[in-house]
Amino acid sequence: TGTGSGPGLRAGWVVGPHEMINTLWGHHDYTTISPSFISDRLALMALTPRTRQRLMARARSILNENFLVLGRWVDDMDGIVSWIPPQAGAIAFLRYAPSTNSTELATRLRKEYDVLVVPGDHFQMDGYIRVGYGGDRRLLEEGLRRTGDLLRSLR
Repeated sequence: TGTGSGPGLRAGWVVGPHEMINTLWGHHDYTTISPSFISDRLALMALTPRTRQRLMARARSILNENFLVLGRWVDDMDGIVSWIPPQAGAIAFLRYAPSTNSTELATRLRKEYDVLVVPGDHFQMDGYIRVGYGGDRRLLEEGLRRTGDLLRSLR
């Protein structure tokens, strides 16, 4: 996943304990034992230094822009939402003020507002939601607007 990923590509790597790697190796073999010619060529192209640098620059640009969008939204929420800005990656944990269970909040966001977030209680952090900000800026802005609408209504 991430910067070097591509739809349908079945080449990759994993870091973890030896037992997990041994278990995953069988799954890796199953999905990559005979990659298609196109998948193999696309993976090789994505891994060339020039292409990798271009993909990384694009990802950095998107993340930097969306990080600012998310930060402005948190500031505009007037204390309903707070965060410790992440130092890396494309995921933020946002603390919200209404005393609603995070799974209930995430369910309402999904069903009523068509917004997907991960409930904090999945990480033993009720009162938080996990938000990804590595995608399209317009979709992020709209999702944040809708999330803000629900959170304001719960005050």
